[in-house]
Amino acid sequence: CIPTNKPEELDCILNKIISFENNYHQLKSPSVFILSDNDLPLYSEQAEIYIREFLENKYFVKHISLSEFISGSEFNEIAKRKIESKLIDAFNDNTQNIQFIGHGGIRVWCHEEILNSRLSVGQFQRFTTNSLSPIVFAFTCWNGYFDHPEMECIAERLLEINGGATAIVTSTRNQNPYENHHFANELNRFFTSGQTMTLGEMVTKAKNKILISYHGEYPEVIYNNILIGDPGLILSGE
Repeated sequence: CIPTNKPEELDCILNKIISFENNYHQLKSPSVFILSDNDLPLYSEQAEIYIREFLENKYFVKHISLSEFISGSEFNEIAKRKIESKLIDAFNDNTQNIQFIGHGGIRVWCHEEILNSRLSVGQFQRFTTNSLSPIVFAFTCWNGYFDHPEMECIAERLLEINGGATAIVTSTRNQNPYENHHFANELNRFFTSGQTMTLGEMVTKAKNKILISYHGEYPEVIYNNILIGDPGLILSGE
């Protein structure tokens, strides 16, 4: 879905889609940036699985775990600013794909709010217009709550601003991280397959693989994860 009713936002979204399709396959060194939370060891472990099994031989991969910046149980403002700067640089540096694995809310990534879409925070003003804005996979909770009656979710904000994201795959509601790992695994598998297909087809194929492999065991994974953006966005094969 493309949740906007403002012509200027729609123009911005369409320009990013066209620019992505025209430029992403021409990158000499396509890159993936992964941010993993420290709430559960599982998050960093999952990131390393995706890197090892799908990404490392095809992309330049940078993985940052919040646990690397924590001394004991403390997470200070300086550490937060360092990670925040690295993340925003990834958005602004023609990164093909950004992935987040961890705790999320309607407007934030991580309890520490490494990414926060509230206007008062001002982070999103630091995004710049590029030849390529990334496709974002946010394996978390609530980021895609586009049907909230009173507030705009972070996925909507990333989509509608200059810079930000070309498309976002994420969950509209609460998500079990152990179950969501199956979806993340299959989505990365199709994303790195080298086949020419649309982003909508990738998401559908990942969900169908889970339905078949686990006999409908994880319905919330299927129902809650959605694509916010153009399902017809074409990703060319190798």
